[in-house]
This record gives sequence, C-alpha cells and structure tokens, in this order.
Amino acid sequence: MNIQAAVPVKLEHGARMDLATFEEVYNAMLEEWPRYELHNGVVVELPPPEHDHNISGSFLIEYLGRYLGDNPIGIAYYEVGVKALGESKNNYFIADIAYFSFARFPKRTDGRRYYGVGSPDIVVEIDSPGKEIAFKVSDYLKGGSRLVWVIYPKARQIYIYRADGTYLILDGQGVLDGSDVLPGFQLDLATFWERVERAE
Repeated sequence: MNIQAAVPVKLEHGARMDLATFEEVYNAMLEEWPRYELHNGVVVELPPPEHDHNISGSFLIEYLGRYLGDNPIGIAYYEVGVKALGESKNNYFIADIAYFSFARFPKRTDGRRYYGVGSPDIVVEIDSPGKEIAFKVSDYLKGGSRLVWVIYPKARQIYIYRADGTYLILDGQGVLDGSDVLPGFQLDLATFWERVERAE
C-alpha cells in the first residue's frame, strides 16, 4: 500500500506544517473567513476584524493612496499576504496594510493571491481581540521592514516601531509621519480619529 505524507484537508488553529504545505492548502480555499497565518510553522486562525478595525484601515489606506497619487514612489495594499519573514522560512502573515516602494516591489503571483517575499517597507497592523501582534512586529522588522505602525482603535493610539529598535507612541492628538520612507507624508491624528468616531 502506498502511504503518502499526511496533508491536512483543511487548516486548523495550532496545526504544524511548513510553508509549502500551508500555501498548497490555503490556495485551495475560498477567499472568506476564517483566514489563517503561519507563525514559525504553526497555523494561526485570525479573528474576524471588528468594525473599528475596518474603519481605521479603510481611512488610512485612503490617506496613503492620496499621498502616493501625488508621490508615485510605491504601492500600498490592503490585506496582502507576505511570507519568508524574519528568521523563519515558515512564516506567512496577512498584513492589514503594506506599503512597498518600487525598489522592493514584490513580483510573485499565483493567479489568485498576491505574495510578497520579505517585509514591506511599512507594515500596518490593526489591533483586534485575539490577534497576535508582538510576534509579527518583531519578524517584520527582522525581515527588513523600515517602519511598523500598530493601530489601537479603542485606545486611539498608534505605536511606531522603527528598524533601529526604537519606538514611539502617538496619542489622539499627534501627527503620523512617514519619516524618510514616505517623505512629506503627515496625517493629523485628531482629524483621523474624528472621522473614525463619526463612522463607528
């Protein structure tokens, strides 16, 4: 009898597998929730995003789009899969927002999903209950991201993590800027959070 390696019919939270197996199974799934990531070879089921998560992400990608329309130096994506991050080759994350400069723009596609290999220049993660963010921030930076922005909608705060290991916490009255990654990009957070509040 020919015994083949066991491949899970469906992804399950906590299952262990390598990136190639994860991709094979994940690519066969429909684009719907639940969605999954691979954290150092362990499958992680993502919680469905809450309303304030979606609103915050939608408004931020709008502001980034305006900036990049005037400054065509790269592309920002919403919910893009990124793999081979940090020290593990068995990572696959779905970034809430990912900005790639044209110099680092990923070229790979399988016809259904778009993949980047390595970290985007800027990654935005938006907090949701049950979401594992600290692990991802570390691996994004180890993988080469220059900035990681973590948005906490309920607290009205944004944490800025830099490649040099420093970080900054912006409250509801601060200004989010793109540093040397997005020169001249500035977002007044009082205005941003006011829009979020009106839409909640």
